[in-house]
Amino acid sequence: MKTIIVLAVSLTVLLLLITSCATTTTTHRERWYNEEVERLNIVKHAEELIGIRDLKKIDSVYRNDCSGFVIGLYRILGYKIKLDYPVASRRFTLSQLLFVNLRKYGYLYTTGVPKKADVVFFKGTVPSMPNRVSHIGIVDDVLSDRTIIIIHYGSRGIAEIKMNLLHPHIHKTKSGRVLNDFILKKGAGRYLLAAEHFAGFGDLYRFSTERNRY
Repeated sequence: MKTIIVLAVSLTVLLLLITSCATTTTTHRERWYNEEVERLNIVKHAEELIGIRDLKKIDSVYRNDCSGFVIGLYRILGYKIKLDYPVASRRFTLSQLLFVNLRKYGYLYTTGVPKKADVVFFKGTVPSMPNRVSHIGIVDDVLSDRTIIIIHYGSRGIAEIKMNLLHPHIHKTKSGRVLNDFILKKGAGRYLLAAEHFAGFGDLYRFSTERNRY
């Protein structure tokens, strides 16, 4: 009888352990799935804005510039972007301020493959600020050859550009496939490519959901 009771207790404990592990795995899987869905939703809304110049007509949360597009898009979809303002921030562009915050809290990276809805920072796109972060866009997709499709607010309003960090100085392949779009006119007919101005990637989605919960 004692043997039967011991076996029954052991089986109960084992079942509880299995159930506990299964619950943890499911929760992690659901969290990963939800993040993927939300990232796709952010990118979908960014794609719907392509071709639009005046974002303020859509919603006053937007500004008609690169950082106003990115932060406005996240905010209009319900994500809180709370930034720290260091003493030197009075001299920062909003793009640079976001860059500094993501770096401070560990959400900035420069290697690897970016995720959809991550942000891309560029430096030196404004001649008067050659070494400072001055432009930002959103990762739309990454192609099989590692060419990154970016949605940004530029001189034509919301548009797509391409960037390939494996070939930073190549505009097109011999077959005519664009690897890097031009991002800045340098003068005398010389243009600089997107990858030549790359400053880093930032996980704005996790910055918002992990650090800035409502």
